[in-house]
Amino acid sequence: MTATSRPGFLVRQFPALGSRDYTLLFINSVFAAGANWALLLARGWLVFDITGSSAAVGLVTFSGMAPFVFASPLAGALADRMDRRLLSIWAAYISLIGTVGLAVVTIAGIVEVWQVVIFSLLGGISRAVQQPASNSMTPSLVAPEHLLNAIALQGISVHGTRIIGPLLGGVILAALGPGPVFLLS
Repeated sequence: MTATSRPGFLVRQFPALGSRDYTLLFINSVFAAGANWALLLARGWLVFDITGSSAAVGLVTFSGMAPFVFASPLAGALADRMDRRLLSIWAAYISLIGTVGLAVVTIAGIVEVWQVVIFSLLGGISRAVQQPASNSMTPSLVAPEHLLNAIALQGISVHGTRIIGPLLGGVILAALGPGPVFLLS
């Protein structure tokens, strides 16, 4: 098989990837989800290293996940009324600020558990807003007959990265510590 026939093969197997804009959204989803799982691993390791408490790890994890329960329905309604692309971009910027902030205090050696909780909450809120905004763009990026394929690919991007994200994050964590994992996330 030649290098030029590979894109044709992928598009035949996954017709939603025939849309350039959807392909970019899909690639972004893969990297964002993988980074999120690596971030979750590194935050837990960092908090356990600081406190030795699994309850503290649970608190940090809860602070990053709870916004999906509370903020996602509101974010979905917001995505119906605003420019979804801009909403998604702004949510990604807010997530970036939180992750870089966590990296800075970690690398500087001044990190405390309350800071990790706050940055985790900020990241959880931003992802809870960004996810419905991004997902709601899918129907406008692919042909109607390819919508089910696009939704299936989005599911693969979230669930498939549950293996890859922590694996790569764990390698980086073991080699360089949690700060670089936060920076790469």
